[in-house]
Amino acid sequence: MGEDTQFASQRTMMFQQLPTNGLPYHMGDWEELERFASQLEGVGMIQNPSEIRWDVRPSTWGTVENRIMDSVPSLMEVGALSAFSQCLVERMSLALETGEPIDRLPYWFLRENKWRAARYGLAADVITPRPEEYLIHVHDGILRWVEELRDTADRLGCAAELEDVRQLVLRGPSYLRQRRTGDAVEATRRLVEELRTGTPIFKEPR
Repeated sequence: MGEDTQFASQRTMMFQQLPTNGLPYHMGDWEELERFASQLEGVGMIQNPSEIRWDVRPSTWGTVENRIMDSVPSLMEVGALSAFSQCLVERMSLALETGEPIDRLPYWFLRENKWRAARYGLAADVITPRPEEYLIHVHDGILRWVEELRDTADRLGCAAELEDVRQLVLRGPSYLRQRRTGDAVEATRRLVEELRTGTPIFKEPR
């Protein structure tokens, strides 16, 4: 309706209302996931497992699908988020292979963090599993991960794309760029231009 919802991502919260959307449940093994999908099919909630539309889910292609890319406006941002995700997965995979423990938050804290991020974006303070630092600013947390993942990005050949993550944090992701226009029509025009050129428009409107 052309009014600012004050959410960094209202779309995230709207889709989460569907019972098969949102955060995935913690499951111990593949068999547990199969039982879950079979139970949903058995009561008619879904027709097939592809209708389980979690934020992260197994894909029919034999891969893990990360669904945060659904509303990214420019090719540069798709590359940045892909590199960030790839580096995080590689980091966690190596930890699992070497037996390094991976911290995990309880499900209820994950839900709280997702709400905070959707509401406040980079300004959110999210809960961590570290008792010495139980809250961290999203802005600071992302920049910290970018630094930690630099060697991984060099090895995977996506260092430039990972650096774009830092640029987005410092110069403004899409929700902030849209708000800078102060106008829904102008925000839409800029989104179209960003999609056409493949690069964000960081400059302030005149």
